Amino acid sequence: MVASDDPRLIGASNSNTKDSPFVIAITNAGVKGLPSVFNAVITISVISVANSCTFASTRTMQALALNGMGPKWLAYVDKAGRPIPTVLIQMAFGLLAFINEVTLAPPPSILLIPY
Repeated sequence: MVASDDPRLIGASNSNTKDSPFVIAITNAGVKGLPSVFNAVITISVISVANSCTFASTRTMQALALNGMGPKWLAYVDKAGRPIPTVLIQMAFGLLAFINEVTLAPPPSILLIPY
């Protein structure tokens, strides 16, 4: 069990959290080594979901284009069966999602200088 006011949970509002409730509970139970295994399982699961979503989204865009509900150039599939244009679009949106997570330094205070 993990208390709701555990300091390792407080302030955990983004993807940069260090401990999940499961890992905290395992650590509190005193089990050695299992938190690392659990973190590996979580990481592999996230990668698996990302792979499945990439496959599904690219094939969906390609199928929509084949049925005339999208631009015709999205229907292109190379000789190996890969829908290259839709993969590039999906990768671009993934990149935008990662860029959105970047924490920037505060803007310079040039305009706040008194005269």
